[in-house]
Amino acid sequence: MKRNKTMIVAALAIVLTLAVGYALFSQTINITGTATAQGSFEFTSVCTIGIDSGLATEENKPAEVVSIMNNWNTMMGKTGDRVWPNVIGGSSDNSCTVSGNNVTMSSTLAYPGAMQIFTVKVTNTGTISGKLIPDNLINHGETGSGPADGDFVAAYIGGSNVFPNSSTQEALLGVMTTIGGHEFVPNEVSYYVYALVWPGEDSTECAGGSACTRTLTFSLPFEQYNQ
Repeated sequence: MKRNKTMIVAALAIVLTLAVGYALFSQTINITGTATAQGSFEFTSVCTIGIDSGLATEENKPAEVVSIMNNWNTMMGKTGDRVWPNVIGGSSDNSCTVSGNNVTMSSTLAYPGAMQIFTVKVTNTGTISGKLIPDNLINHGETGSGPADGDFVAAYIGGSNVFPNSSTQEALLGVMTTIGGHEFVPNEVSYYVYALVWPGEDSTECAGGSACTRTLTFSLPFEQYNQ
């Protein structure tokens, strides 16, 4: 990996798990468990390709991508030719699937500067509150060829993007505390956005051809919320 994740890894000892969706392809997963309070415990995740319609209208989706990626570049301290693109394009063979608590997204990127966004929309479809369990928000599994890269880039909880716009450790720890302490009440919807990118500074061709592939896997375990 060409990216510097030093501060994120430092913050991630205590982090939480999140997720991703738009509408070229979608899968739904129901996460159920045993509730100690009276009621049903269930979370439903829809994994799709692009920006979910719940985050922006068709007309405003490009602006939302620009906002997300500009914020992420600021948070990661990306400058010059290390800046990740903020325009979706140059990808093929995109997929986003769910199995149990696990989400897998994959893309083939054609050239330096190519990017694909994925969104996971999570809804509390049960009758009691839940929370995300600290796990693999950024410590995800990652495989692929060549310089292609991928990362978690935004989380929308309570209608606002809670991802930090600063690369300080305090900002990162603050957003993780916010997410970890959040009570997901019945019918509440949240969104988690990831990007697969061939960074512009990496112009080397991938092994076996000119395209790079990248796959991310992560989990979305929830548990009952207890104050």
